[in-house]
Amino acid sequence: MKKLKGNIQIGMITGGTTPDEVDIVITDELSSCWVIQIHMTLEAWAKALANRNQKCVFELSGSSNIGRKIETKSIAIKHPSPNSLKTSDATFAKTLKPYEVEGWSGEIRDFTNRLNYDRVTKKYWIRFTRWVEAEEAEKAPESHNVKHLYSCAPASTGTKKE
Repeated sequence: MKKLKGNIQIGMITGGTTPDEVDIVITDELSSCWVIQIHMTLEAWAKALANRNQKCVFELSGSSNIGRKIETKSIAIKHPSPNSLKTSDATFAKTLKPYEVEGWSGEIRDFTNRLNYDRVTKKYWIRFTRWVEAEEAEKAPESHNVKHLYSCAPASTGTKKE
């Protein structure tokens, strides 16, 4: 059985129309994906702490990315139809296809975000992500490690400052 490092968070939901409830969430440290979420009453949780078998409801995440690490990179790509206001997702997907190798997946919505447009190169910075096994992540160049998963700003503009 594979052993993973993780984090546990215990919180209590109070008030409202439901009885006080304790939520226990265990997340995988590497992927930040939650693995299991346990719901139980405050009374059941207290009894469980006293080493008494208690009923609970739990959810498994079912994520295939548990134990894996996400990598991101941004690539400047020319808009497939810069003068059209209604470019289809299929056209964007076709434009990204040559860059989607080795498990990389491009974010189609980045073509419609004007904040990703580089006026110098006249291209859009498109974010690519992929999930890799932990061993592969250790070998990856530093530029592919996640710093801000949902950052829209590119790491660099790709232009020289004079």
